[in-house]
Amino acid sequence: MLIFSMSAALAQISYVASTSADGGSSAQGSITLARPAGVLFADLLIAQISVNPASASISAPSGWTLIDEVVSDRVRQRLYARSVANSEPVSYTFSLAPSARVAAGVVAMRGAEVISPVFSAYSERIGSSTLATADEVSVAIAGSALVAFFGADNGNNALTANPALTQAFADQSGAGPNGVSIVAGYQLGMVIGTTGTRSASIGSAVDWGAQMVALRPAVQTCFTDNFNRASLGADWAVARRNGTFDPAIVSNRMRMTQAAGNQSTAATLQRLVPADGNLVTIEFQQYAYGGNGADGIVFVLSDASVTPQPGAYGGSLGYANNASLSGFAGGWMGVGIDEYGNYSRTNEGRRGLPPGWTTPNGIVAVPATSPLRPDAVVVRGSMPNYYFIAGTNSLAPGLDVTASGATGPGHSYRLTVDSRVAGEAWVTVERNTGSGYVVLIPRFNILAATSAQQDSSGARRTPENFLISITGSTGGSTHNHELDNLNICALALLPFTAQIDHFRFYHDGSARACQAEPVRLLACADAACSSLFAGSVAATLASAGGQWQDASGNDLSGNVVSFSGGAVNLQLLRNSTGAETLAVLASTPPTKPLSVPKCYNSATNAQFTSCGLNFSDTQSFTFGVPPASAIPVQEAGVESAAVRIKATSSSCGGGTPTAFRNQVQPIQFAFAYLDPLQATVDGLIAVAANRPRLYLDPWEGNSGGVPSNSTQSFQRLDLTNISLNVYFNNSGEGYFQIVYPDVGQLRLSATGTGSIAGNSSFVVKPWEFMVDNVLRTADGVLNPAAADAAGAAFIAAGDDFSLHVTARNAPHKITNGSGSSVTNPVVTTPYDRTAKLFGKEQTAEGVRLASDAAALQPAGGANPALANADIPGGSFDSGANLGVASVSNLSWPEVGIISVQPRILPTGSETSGDYLGAGDVTRYTSPNIGRFHPKEFALADIVFANRQALACSPVSTFSYFDEAMGLDFALEARSSSGSITRNYADAFARLGLPAGGLTLNFAAARPAPAFAALAARLAPTGFAGNWPAVGAIDGGRVSLSGQVAISSLNTPLGNRVTPDGPYLGTKIGLAPQDSDGVRIASYDLDSDNSGGAGGPDRRAVATTDLYFGQLRLMPAIGSERLPLAMSAEVQRWMGTGFVPNGDDSCTSIPLARLGLRDWAGNLSAGETAIVSGAANFAAGRTTLRLSAPGAANSGRVNVTADLAGASLAYLGGRWTELPAVVEATPTRFDDAPWATAAFGLYRGVNQVIHRRENY
Repeated sequence: MLIFSMSAALAQISYVASTSADGGSSAQGSITLARPAGVLFADLLIAQISVNPASASISAPSGWTLIDEVVSDRVRQRLYARSVANSEPVSYTFSLAPSARVAAGVVAMRGAEVISPVFSAYSERIGSSTLATADEVSVAIAGSALVAFFGADNGNNALTANPALTQAFADQSGAGPNGVSIVAGYQLGMVIGTTGTRSASIGSAVDWGAQMVALRPAVQTCFTDNFNRASLGADWAVARRNGTFDPAIVSNRMRMTQAAGNQSTAATLQRLVPADGNLVTIEFQQYAYGGNGADGIVFVLSDASVTPQPGAYGGSLGYANNASLSGFAGGWMGVGIDEYGNYSRTNEGRRGLPPGWTTPNGIVAVPATSPLRPDAVVVRGSMPNYYFIAGTNSLAPGLDVTASGATGPGHSYRLTVDSRVAGEAWVTVERNTGSGYVVLIPRFNILAATSAQQDSSGARRTPENFLISITGSTGGSTHNHELDNLNICALALLPFTAQIDHFRFYHDGSARACQAEPVRLLACADAACSSLFAGSVAATLASAGGQWQDASGNDLSGNVVSFSGGAVNLQLLRNSTGAETLAVLASTPPTKPLSVPKCYNSATNAQFTSCGLNFSDTQSFTFGVPPASAIPVQEAGVESAAVRIKATSSSCGGGTPTAFRNQVQPIQFAFAYLDPLQATVDGLIAVAANRPRLYLDPWEGNSGGVPSNSTQSFQRLDLTNISLNVYFNNSGEGYFQIVYPDVGQLRLSATGTGSIAGNSSFVVKPWEFMVDNVLRTADGVLNPAAADAAGAAFIAAGDDFSLHVTARNAPHKITNGSGSSVTNPVVTTPYDRTAKLFGKEQTAEGVRLASDAAALQPAGGANPALANADIPGGSFDSGANLGVASVSNLSWPEVGIISVQPRILPTGSETSGDYLGAGDVTRYTSPNIGRFHPKEFALADIVFANRQALACSPVSTFSYFDEAMGLDFALEARSSSGSITRNYADAFARLGLPAGGLTLNFAAARPAPAFAALAARLAPTGFAGNWPAVGAIDGGRVSLSGQVAISSLNTPLGNRVTPDGPYLGTKIGLAPQDSDGVRIASYDLDSDNSGGAGGPDRRAVATTDLYFGQLRLMPAIGSERLPLAMSAEVQRWMGTGFVPNGDDSCTSIPLARLGLRDWAGNLSAGETAIVSGAANFAAGRTTLRLSAPGAANSGRVNVTADLAGASLAYLGGRWTELPAVVEATPTRFDDAPWATAAFGLYRGVNQVIHRRENY
């Protein structure tokens, strides 16, 4: 079963014809192209104009649109496009300035889309060669066509389109290099993808330009609906203006009216139809039966920017106006199928054809005094006049069936609107009664100069987009009106996504001329207005004779209001009596089609039966604080300035009523809650006596006719009238003062003698916001409110803290008879300092908290925003603590002391707080909150270097006991989120960093295989530092550098008594902690092997292997005639003995620290020397080489290594001392190594035969 569907059909692009022309060998001021032969309406024309020199400009005749141009050194080439009009010129003249040599051509294509831009892809290129080449383009739709245009700067050089292109035209101007040659070609049936380049051959190498366009085939998208279902669904919006019936599906057809009297209905398709460059076809079957012959239906095209609404019922068919009702809102054209015969007539306020204008077939409107024209099809034009545009005489067969029980007639109609040519819209109406379609209204241009199609400004134009609607109507006579098998096709048919369901107006129900009437406008997101449209809205407001203003009384230009958040407070000022209809004429975004604005009483929230608002002209009161003509914004609990109440006999500047001249008059005062609404206040505060009330002090006295107030006596007003005496001067002016202990928008009303009355609305905003009960969220510890950096710590940076924010009124003071300011018991007794209604507004107001930069400590420090500082109105309590918001997840990610400033929370597009349009509340700044300290320390950029002094390469994986290891790192003070606290500086930095790393708490241990604590043997040096000053870009981070060494014994460094180790996998850690207890968050080194919860106590920064080492020299013997090799080893203790350290390829002893001494025998000083240079060890070994002393120089010498001088004292051994040293028996491993080199001694041969006697 077909319900509705969308489809698309592609036209086939074809080549029609082309023409070309040239200006000859001389320069021309213009070039004329003939119209290609055989062109039809809406065919696409593309013209190529090429001129030499390139400095010449090209101007096109009217109706041509520039596609683009390409400019080489000598040639300017332009492409223009237009679609063929119904009355197409026979030629086209393009102007050149200054004169230039020119060649031009025009190609006609059929079946291409003409909606701007006419091309789906475009490329251009310039060059200099014998082959002009157009760059490739991308084709997105199968069946597209390419058209390529080439121009060259030699008028005698023919261009030829290469074979991929079918050549359309070619031309040459002559004049050699001062002329121009052109060629154009096309290719049909392109597939989706990139096209590759296209080219044209040139006789010789010249400068050229190439342009190529891809044309889209015209794609017609269709919407089809056969209504074979139960309900219309989301594709249709329906409404009624008169009657009780809404369009609906009945018997698988869409019924527009029942057979009942005086109905006007509409159904709008939820699609947008672009008005320009489009081709729209509407087909449907029409039924009219079941009644006695009236009235009909209309197919409507309307301006999509205007919310559509049905027009008048009866003979206006729901489209045109009548004498008392407006026509279809936004209507542009209405094609009516009129059974009864009034749609053609000029009776009941409908307009006919104005003098001087014509219809396409000579049929004109029927005068009001003439008989009906039944069974006619009629086109009427756009609002506001809905002129008769075109029509038929009475048709046979007729448009309805009247036989009892019959259904019909079921005729098919086809409406066509063709706007593919700019500035034209061609309309055709056809009918098929069973033998094929017959033209009822011949094709005509509704935008022609002789057409009666005019908008309110008298212009003939189309809107940006159309909506398609159907209206149905009955009057005194009736019918069921239905349609079926609807098919709408268009080159462009777009989805309609309305975002505003409808608008609502709130006002008090009465208004005075010359007195601004407060109105609140809501943009509703759903039918029940349970949520508001939160985005930006621009609405054009209806006004018959008034001026819309913002809440402050500023005129809205064009009666257009822009707002966000879904609601805005306005005023409507009308300076004459009369009625206004509250409506939105147009909006961005638009409202749902056929949506109707709704109007409500702002005091009771009850819906009005209509949206009319009458401005009366009677005696009235006006209110204001001169020179302003309104009660200004008040602050809660603050006594107002003198408010003037002025009695006038006419709202628009008449005289003063006699009863109000130099008289004391009893005035009935009352007030009403506008925002929050009365119902909201009642629901929040159950006991009526506890609800906030407005207090008023009337000025009863006078001094020489001048109103005065010798004694203040504030009276509590109620929602019903209370009589208070007011003195009025000769100008009818009295005065009073008001005070209100809460917040919101109120309306003050006054009624006097003779039913004179008036009212004024005003806003009362909080006097201040107070912040208290500041505590740590995690454990409830109260804020100590530290005065400075020496004060108590409160909370870690970034941790959550809690507080209360209270909306407050001012202390209620009045001036007593003695002129002193005293507390006002009338106000203070029933009400405290809390503004209980804050946060309960219709669009709830909230509070934003910010850190006060002026109060920040340290001064000049970082002052980031508070996290979770926006407190929405919904956070304010609705129970026992009205007016108070509790927030528990505030945080501040810095170090220091802050004061919090509560302000009104901006909403929508506001950049600063604005309480109900009355501005911000800025009075209060909290006491100090803090001190904030870092959450933790963190280590960064750790660089550890074994054997730092030697700078080993590759790096060493171990160090020796007593040898310095390098350590560099950055220490950062951080918040709980991990950010660096830049304010950890000066007095707020509680961790000192003296030399020696004392506050860094270094320790070391070997965790496995058997734990060994090494903390007592660790000696750091260096590591002095200062935290950057306040405001520094690197605040909160300090870079430290130093060395650590681990002694060979649990005694000071260098106490090398007994070998120890090895200690493989030794870990070195640290644990800085400031005076606030801030430390590194987690430790991973248990330096004392305490285990359990008290286990890890340091953060490891390095892991290394430690060895007890010594350097050994081996004695050597050899001939004095040869060089001598002496072995040396760097050894490590492995628990049971020393072995060469195969991991040591870094130790080096400079030659200067190697010595020879104790010369003996025939060997004298200088007769041998160490010639191997520095002793560089590899895998723990090296060889020293001594030069040969020479013959007769036998003897010995001791070789020494000055380890202390080489900064290698940690490799000392327990050696027998040299003869010159007193110590005979070594006790420590602190002796420098030495060995004897002997020359002239021989060991002999190892091959010895041993004999043993047997006994």
